[in-house]
Parts: sequence; C-alpha cells; structure tokens
Amino acid sequence: MHLVFETQRRGASGERTTFELPPGSGQNFEVISDPPGGFLIDVAALGDPDLPPAKKLRLVGDGLDMVLVPESRERFEAAFRSNDPNLNITLQEAIQVLVKLVSEVYVGRPTEPAAASSGSPQQTGPFTTPNGQSPGSTPSPPQPAVSSI
Repeated sequence: MHLVFETQRRGASGERTTFELPPGSGQNFEVISDPPGGFLIDVAALGDPDLPPAKKLRLVGDGLDMVLVPESRERFEAAFRSNDPNLNITLQEAIQVLVKLVSEVYVGRPTEPAAASSGSPQQTGPFTTPNGQSPGSTPSPPQPAVSSI
C-alpha cells in the first residue's frame, strides 16, 4: 500500500515571514515558511515544568536555528551575542519570537481578539507577510508557557 498525503505548504505559495529586532533597528530576519515537525515538538516541551532551565535555553536556540533562513540565522546569532545596546537581541526577545512564530505563523492562532468590523485584520508587532496581514487564524492547541525560563 502506498499513501499520498495532500498538504498545504506556505512555501509553495511563496509566502514569506520576516520580523524586525530590536524594534526600530532596521534589522530584518526571515524564517522558513514550513517548519520541521520537530520544531513544534521542541517548542511544546518548553512548557514542561520538569524540564531543567538549561535544557529550555538549549531548545530556544535550537528552535531558532531550525526556522531562521541561513542568511538570517548568521545575522541573528551575531545580534544575539552583540554588546551593542542598539542592535543586540535579548533572550526575552528571542523567546517572544518563538512564541509569535508558533501562535501566529506556524500554528495559526492569532494572539489578538478578532476585530468586530468586517474590515481587513491589522498586523501588530514585528511580523509581516507579503500582504501585511497576520499569517493565520485557525484555532490551535494551547501554547507552551516559555516565560518561566
């Protein structure tokens, strides 16, 4: 028996997701459109209260390595380790990137309540797609609590 699965991949449609960190710095980073399954499994593990803090920190770094495109990955790493207060990326910002990617891009659950009007949704925060709107709105499972790192 041979099964063929039909999936909808964002990358096939040319959809791109970028973000700017620190806000106002002009440093833009791009992530891949379709994350490997291991990324979401690892990010979900961040919510495990029994996971040691060092392991959580390793998962944050590994998760970003999995989804940043190669050119962005190198620049992100440099900014993450930079001592320039105008260009460096903090650990808290890196964690926020992971949370936003999971909740708004990869799983598709917006963090903002739906607007009461029938107009186009407004994009908030540092993430953009080609059409300037939030990448998704499909309900998803609960997101991990990563602020306890």
